[in-house]
Amino acid sequence: MRKPADGSSNAERLATVDGEAYLTSAQGNTGILHFREALSQLPATAQRLHLAAVDLSQTAKKVAPLIQGGASSMAGALSPNGRLLAYGSDETGRPEVYVRDFPGLQGRWQISTAGGQEPHWAPDGRELYYRHNDLFMAVSVDTGAAFQASTPSVLFKGVYNVRDSSNQSYAVDPKGGRFLMIRSASDDSERSRVRVVLNWSEELKQRVPTR
Repeated sequence: MRKPADGSSNAERLATVDGEAYLTSAQGNTGILHFREALSQLPATAQRLHLAAVDLSQTAKKVAPLIQGGASSMAGALSPNGRLLAYGSDETGRPEVYVRDFPGLQGRWQISTAGGQEPHWAPDGRELYYRHNDLFMAVSVDTGAAFQASTPSVLFKGVYNVRDSSNQSYAVDPKGGRFLMIRSASDDSERSRVRVVLNWSEELKQRVPTR
């Protein structure tokens, strides 16, 4: 669904999916959906994840998997120029990160070397970030005459891996390049504490003197 942020019009349908779907990336008028097949079609143990491309400028019909095959494809991310698609796949038996030409999907390059999930592009398109367990990885890419990617390097450890069905646990600031992540509140966090203030009215008078 799509609806103006100012509420000036009603929501309109962009795509129909047999299952649970999330928009994981958008560049221009192209959006990438991450969706799970409906339980009515397959048992939960056999469910696969798929990617689909959606034209955001118009209402769409029922979507079809973007990448064919027996493996799951997940968490698609379009490069800033919209010409490359990074995504995760378990086609080798474990999750890895790949890049393909978009929209032709002709080339195919494996980015991660020892497992990886949830790729995101740097704002300038010169780096790819992804998670591998509790490691946050970075890869330099060259999109010149021929696509090239460097050996993955560790940026830092301790990435908060709190994900739901959307398969998204972090985002990249499109301007500053900072990372926004989700973590569970610990038992000693501020949210789990109850504070009792005595004589609060006297403290209020001290902090906000009356005239």
